[in-house]
Amino acid sequence: KSCFNINQKSKGGNIIKRTVAILGGGNGGHTLAADLSLSGHEVRLFEMEKFSHVMKNVFETKRINCLGEILNGTTEIHMVTSNINQALEGAEIILIAVPAFAHKDYANLLANKVKSDQLVVLLPGTLGSLEFSRIWRDLGVNEDIVLAESDTLPYATRLEGPGKVRVNVKIKVQIGVF
Repeated sequence: KSCFNINQKSKGGNIIKRTVAILGGGNGGHTLAADLSLSGHEVRLFEMEKFSHVMKNVFETKRINCLGEILNGTTEIHMVTSNINQALEGAEIILIAVPAFAHKDYANLLANKVKSDQLVVLLPGTLGSLEFSRIWRDLGVNEDIVLAESDTLPYATRLEGPGKVRVNVKIKVQIGVF
């Protein structure tokens, strides 16, 4: 079972597998990608080209190793890319796991790419949904896009090396929708 629960069951009781784009290759992005991959979802991990060298190992192997009591094991990520269009195509959920100072860059990057059938979630939000909303309004982005944010990451987690993340604590998050 995933620590960050996007799992929904079908009428037959099976977990509905989602296609999820995770934007940001830091602590949170690695952990979200590993967690959701381990629970069977199709994960597309995106990192901006200018930061991709930091996670070169993950780009090459498409693997993340989780250490700790909360998540443990190695998982293969469906896609690891610096091409935002590839990451977003067909994704039902877009999880943005970046520090607040990067919200402006991601709001501009996504402005004309997100579709109204995609849910966008900032993890953590730090009121980033207000910044996204202002930027998207100024750029004429479709108003039907659902934008949400959490109060924190759903994990206490740290990268311990290339493609290696330690997940120490699972955290219940609160989600706000804008």
